[in-house]
This record gives sequence, C-alpha cells and structure tokens, in this order.
Amino acid sequence: MSVQCVVYVMAVISGHCVLSWQGIGRDCENDADCSNIENSFCNPSMYDMCDCKGGYVVDVTYTKCLKGLGSTCSGESDCKAISQATCVSGICACPANFVAGSFDNKCLRKVEHGGVCEESIQCYYSKRTRCLNGRCVCKTGYNYTGQKCVGTSGLGEPCTDDVDCIVPGDPNQDTVRCFNYQCDCKRGYKRSGDRCGIGGDCRNNADCSDIENSFCMPSWYYSCRCKAGFVADVTYTKCLKVIGGECLTDEDCSSVANSFCDTQSQNRYSCKCREDHVAVANSTKCLKVIGGACSTYTDCSHIENSFCDATSSICKCTGGYIAVENNAKYFPGYYFCITVAEFIRTILKNFL
Repeated sequence: MSVQCVVYVMAVISGHCVLSWQGIGRDCENDADCSNIENSFCNPSMYDMCDCKGGYVVDVTYTKCLKGLGSTCSGESDCKAISQATCVSGICACPANFVAGSFDNKCLRKVEHGGVCEESIQCYYSKRTRCLNGRCVCKTGYNYTGQKCVGTSGLGEPCTDDVDCIVPGDPNQDTVRCFNYQCDCKRGYKRSGDRCGIGGDCRNNADCSDIENSFCMPSWYYSCRCKAGFVADVTYTKCLKVIGGECLTDEDCSSVANSFCDTQSQNRYSCKCREDHVAVANSTKCLKVIGGACSTYTDCSHIENSFCDATSSICKCTGGYIAVENNAKYFPGYYFCITVAEFIRTILKNFL
C-alpha cells in the first residue's frame, strides 16, 4: 500500500510522511519539479531552485508567484503582491511619488534630501545620492545645493558628467556642463573668469536653446541675447520676464513677484505691477511704494527711511522725511523718502 501525502507540505521518506518545503526556493532538477507553483520555473542561476518567472514576484508565504511591476492587470487585486502598487492603464505600476524597490515586490516612497530611506533609489532628487544609515545624502565628493548634489570641478577641470561641474553664482548648474571630459559653459553662455554668462557665440537660435527665452542676435556678432520683453537677471545667467513684456495669463508674468497680466488693454496684454507696487531694477521687480499696504516692517524695508505704520497699515516715511514720486527729471528711481532740505535743493538745482 502506497502512502499519499498532503500536497506541498509532506514527502514520503522510508514509507513515512515527513515535512518537506515545496515552495519557492526548493531544490529542483527541471521545471516539472516546480509545477506545483503556478508561474514558476527551475532556475539554474539560483543553484537549481524553484523561482518565479519574469514579471512575477513571490508572495509573503513563498508558496505563490503573483504578478509583479510591469505585468498586465485588470484591477487593483492583480497587483496585490506589490506593496503600494496600483493598476495603471492595464499595467501594475508604482503610484506618483513612489519608485520600484530593488526586488520589484514593493513600491517605496520618494524621499527628499535628509529624509528616511530604505534604498538609494528613493533618493530620486539627484544623480549622485545614496541611502546611508537610513538617510538620503549626497555621495562622497558631492555637495547639496538645496536642489541637487553637485561636484566640485570648475571650468576647465576634468569631469565625467554634468553634475561634476560647478561655477560661482550657479549652485544648480544652469550654465555649466561636462563637454569632452572638461567642465565648460553650456551653449549660449560664454566664460567670464570662473563663471558663465549670457552672450555665447551662436549661428542660429538652436545654439541658444539652453537659455530659456533667448535667441541668436546677428547684429551682436551672432551672440545669444534675451528676447524682447525679457532681461538678464543679476547673475546674467537667466532671461526673466520684465514688466511691460507681452503675456497671455498671469503665469507668464510669474517670474516677477507681485505682478499680473493686464488683459484690459486693447492693443496687447502685458505684465504690470500690482496696485501699490512699482517696477524697479530694469523692470524685473515690483516693490511696494510709499502709501502701499503693509502688514510688517519688512514690506517697506526696501524703501530707505520708511516704516510700516501699524495704525493705517501702509508704508510711510519716518519723521523728517517726505515721500517723492518717480520723476525721471528730478528724482529718477521709484517712490522713496528724502529730507525736506534735500527735496528743496534738488528742485532749486534743476531750476537754477
């Protein structure tokens, strides 16, 4: 009389039923030895052990092979073997702000610099990151700029990737690249000492494509310049929208704080400063004026000799000073505060 055993957990040895592992990881000689586990095979690269086929992952009991990331699905239940996974357009995938773990059996949350992590892949914010002691950090030789991990190689120094290069005033590497294994300025920029600035040589607009809102200007000896309605920022590395520049929506003017797109004009829509603000710094900033609303002293701090009046909640000149409007002839600039004596001297000087 032969002895029969419970499927997957018993085996006949010397006429007796004894416990024997029948799940993923059991010894095998061919695929038939793993046939009790659907979607498995005998893997020779795993020392002849039963393993899940490609696109499948083992469940927590190690007795089933379930659909993994990238496999087809018709609903969330088809992806239940992967922690946090969801069925997206018929494919098991990680949801937004998650990445696939090393073994494709779990989705791990993306982590910012300094955040808690399990694997380096979670430290998605830069190329040169790793998970060290449970925290996302920059790899050795790279420093965090507030957005990414960058190297320490300056212009003309050796590199293997763009992230190896850094120049003063450009912590996020907007102007520098690794070219022919040396740090160099990006297309459209030119070297100025140890920095890169707008104005690089060009043959056509494509040569200026690394600088948003720029073009190749033939009359300037074919060099990259900011388009009309834009002006170089103080670092001379970006072309920013200026007050007066054309727009369609407020978003088009978003590079200038406290501005909006004026759509009331019959001729063209343009960026303008909001009420109680005036354009300064080559029309790249909108700042509060005397008489403008305020809530703290910092709202008026850009106007010398002014303060935020707590009673009226508007910017006022301090005692002994009077407000002067923008006047190109007598008082170039923006609304500011001067002494009465200075005001009289300036007027008399222009009349005498």
